[in-house]
Amino acid sequence: MNAQLFVATRDYLMGSWQSVFILVWRDKTTFEGVTALEQLLDGFARDRSDVFLLTVVEERARIPSFPVRDALATVLDNEASRLCLSAVVYEGTGFRAAAVRAVVSGLALMSKISARHRVFSTVADATAWFQTHSAAARRWAAPTLARAVAEMRESAARGAR
Repeated sequence: MNAQLFVATRDYLMGSWQSVFILVWRDKTTFEGVTALEQLLDGFARDRSDVFLLTVVEERARIPSFPVRDALATVLDNEASRLCLSAVVYEGTGFRAAAVRAVVSGLALMSKISARHRVFSTVADATAWFQTHSAAARRWAAPTLARAVAEMRESAARGAR
């Protein structure tokens, strides 16, 4: 599989698999996390074409403050031209999940990425969307991106011990 974990904190994980930059918000969406995203995504995308952004928001993750949302929208604006597609997966269910998905949709509307950005409830659904809209993504076996996310989480858990 060979997912690569760049950074793991209590609040976020960032890494990659093939041409996918993977961001997992675990608890708080912070300015520190947004800054790390900007730097790492910029470096990752610099020499690649067909860069995909997969953001996974864990069920227990908090909704970011308005200033952090604005900073995140700015990063998405700055990176929009480098991204082929962007998907956000919110792993929760119910009213809270709907609220988080609304925040994510609002961020997309505030940025230049809105036409190439969607919100999903599973990584499998996001992968299918990537594959429907990109020839590069069609080369992936459907469950491999979900395994890459799991591999990053396992790697982070091993590092925390």
